[in-house]
Amino acid sequence: MKGIHNADASFSEAVDVLATLPKDLKDRLVSAALLILNDMTADDLPNGNLRSEYDSLEAVLTRLPPQPPTDGTVAATVRAMTNTDAQEIARRIVALSREISEETWRRNLKTASAGRT
Repeated sequence: MKGIHNADASFSEAVDVLATLPKDLKDRLVSAALLILNDMTADDLPNGNLRSEYDSLEAVLTRLPPQPPTDGTVAATVRAMTNTDAQEIARRIVALSREISEETWRRNLKTASAGRT
């Protein structure tokens, strides 16, 4: 397990891709999802809401089989989504990224406070 710092970095990079990659939403979503799913696992997150939301996102993003020769599972799933569904998944990624960053900050603060005693 790499931990919540790894999850924070993966989601931060994914949000950056969603915001800045010069492609359409579905292509940006595929790139962002692959960053998250390839760079981390649910074990990087603490049990509870963060892990549940990650598991839910992973299930939504991988529900369809790969479409050879070019599309893997994530690409096939995202391409089958409506634009509205893709927007909602992108919003969920941004929201989860924010929650992971807040949890990372809380843990860092707690660690720093414990080090001062």
